[in-house]
Formats: sequence, C-alpha cells, structure tokens
Amino acid sequence: DDYFDLILSEMNDDNIMHIDLRIKLGSYFRDNDRNKISIKEELDLFQKQYKKFIKLNKSFSIIATESKRKSFEKIRKTFNYLDNLSQFDDLIKGYDIVGDEKTGFRLTDYGDAMSQFNKPFYFHAGESDDRIDNIYYAVNNNTTRIAHGVHVLKDSYLLDLVIRRKIVLEICPLSNIGLNVVKDNLIYKKLIDRGAIITISPDDPNKMDDTNLVDNFIFLLKKGGFNFQDIFKCIENSILYSLTNDSRKKKMMKEFENQVNFSFNFSFNRTPVTNFFRKGLYRYIIFDKIKSEFKTKIP
Repeated sequence: DDYFDLILSEMNDDNIMHIDLRIKLGSYFRDNDRNKISIKEELDLFQKQYKKFIKLNKSFSIIATESKRKSFEKIRKTFNYLDNLSQFDDLIKGYDIVGDEKTGFRLTDYGDAMSQFNKPFYFHAGESDDRIDNIYYAVNNNTTRIAHGVHVLKDSYLLDLVIRRKIVLEICPLSNIGLNVVKDNLIYKKLIDRGAIITISPDDPNKMDDTNLVDNFIFLLKKGGFNFQDIFKCIENSILYSLTNDSRKKKMMKEFENQVNFSFNFSFNRTPVTNFFRKGLYRYIIFDKIKSEFKTKIP
C-alpha cells in the first residue's frame, strides 16, 4: 500500500490523471521477507489497487518489461507467461525491453521473434545517439509508441516514417540531460516543429532526481525553446495516446479542458514562474491555446 500511496501522492502533486507504468514484474518482496511474491500475486495486488485509483478519479496501465541484457530465451519465458494470464489483459497493455542501449543487446538481435506474443511492444529505442537501428527495429515491428527516440532527428527518412505513422515519442528531458545522452536542449522543440507527436515524462524516478513532471515542463520552457502551446499539446497527446479506453480518455480530456478554462481569470504576471506551476488548477493557464495576451517569456 505504501508504494501505491506514493504513486497517488506524486500524481496529485502534478495533477496527473493517468499513468502508463513500465514495470519489471516479479521484482517485489513481502514485508520483512526475503522471498519474492509471484507475478500473479503481484498482479492481483495491482488489480486491487486499480479499483482504489478509479474511485479517486485516477488510473494506470502496465507495460511489462524485460532487460536488454537478457537472452531472448529468458525474455520469451516472461512474456509467454504473461500472455497466458488473460485475466489481467485489462491491466497489462503491452511489453518493452529496457536498459542501456550501449551495453545490452540490440533490438535487431531479436530478429522477428517479437511477433509471436499477444501484446504490442512499446520499445525503448534511440535514447543513445548511436542506436538509430533500434528505432528502425521498433518502427518495422509496428510499434505505436517509442520510449525516448529523440535521436530520430539524425535520420530524415526515419523521422518521416515516425511522423507519417503517428508514432508517439515519450521524451524524458531532465533524464536525458542528466545522463548526458542529449547535449542539445532544443532537440525536443525541433521534434515538435518537424511534426513529431511527443509526450513528456519523468524517467526512472527511483534512481534519478527526476520524480517531478512539472520540473520537466519548467526545463522545456526555460531552456528548451518551448512555448505554452507546446506544453499544452504534449499533455493533450499524453491523454489521447494513453493506454486506456476511449471513455476514460474522453473523461480525462474534458476534465483537463475544464481546468484550463477554470484558470482563465488568473493573472499570469502576478506569480513568479517557478511558483506559478505549483498553484493547483491555476497551473493550467500555461496550456492556454486560446488567449493570446499572455506573452510573458520564461526568464
């Protein structure tokens, strides 16, 4: 319960309605016990918590992960097992193979083996600037979302494919900068201006000082060349392309737009930028796509 209470607390802090969780299932232990709980037990707990989230107008979906350092035989064992747990299909929406692109297997090493599983893959690819081949693999295997993918800018043909197929790029600016895998703060703005669909996320918050979504917004506004409409569009994308059902998406979009409209009477100029983002519903004025009078620049 403590784990889920922490998730809820952080969702409330950033006014987040839904999250798509990438999780290595089978990694959790019982309290005061060195024995791991089984994956099925773990998913039973997630299912129980999901009902609690819905009552609080929150929701989550799971992308089950394996490591790029593992052989395909081990990966297949995990995903085959999950494929057979059909009672959790509403919870587990897809799979991913995560980890350092420089030290782990290339996605191409797995060949066409990913097509044998029942769920779609949302690959980690293109976080490292020398792993464009991983993005090609993800695109060729019909992914609809790529975690990171920022270095697709290096290949015009590949970028055109990503844009035409409306493949979402899940970007993690503070993580990328902190890990020194991105050196150009404007790379995310360039992606938007070229027509890429992007969403903004923190990345691996238990290992990095990157727990706060709003801080990623602030970074993009201060140093990434973003304007408020760019942030608005990214949040719209995160709702429209989230791994939940259409009725839930419609409800989230309506709530988001209502909160934006609720904030129109707020004077942006009276609040310092770094505090402004933490004023509850008032923060949504930064996503104002209608009123043009707020021309204030981020210092």
